[in-house]
Amino acid sequence: MVTVKVSEDASFNGVDTPAGRITKKRPAKVSVLWSLPRLNDRNLTFTFEEEDRKTLTSLSDKRLKLAAKTTATDLTTHAELEALLLPPKKRSTRKSKPKTKKVEVAKEVTEEPKSSKIEE
Repeated sequence: MVTVKVSEDASFNGVDTPAGRITKKRPAKVSVLWSLPRLNDRNLTFTFEEEDRKTLTSLSDKRLKLAAKTTATDLTTHAELEALLLPPKKRSTRKSKPKTKKVEVAKEVTEEPKSSKIEE
């Protein structure tokens, strides 16, 4: 679901959405399909999330063209739309185990010389 709220520069205080009334301080979650024709509205701020990728990928060609028109871009593929609207994918950082250094502790060995007893 897309989070939408009234932008700080908007000339009005609130607007009704399918999810209820939104204001500058009270956002709401709306569907991707509801948000597409409104992307060019400067009074609204849209925040897409990773979970919206599936919906964006499955858009019809007609809706993809609508998204290109409302974003004023030359979008031709779903991947371009996703790159424009979605946050960048977080790369999974492989957590490697910290390298351990084998440190040898030198022990001072004191051996008493073997004394040979001379028998008299």
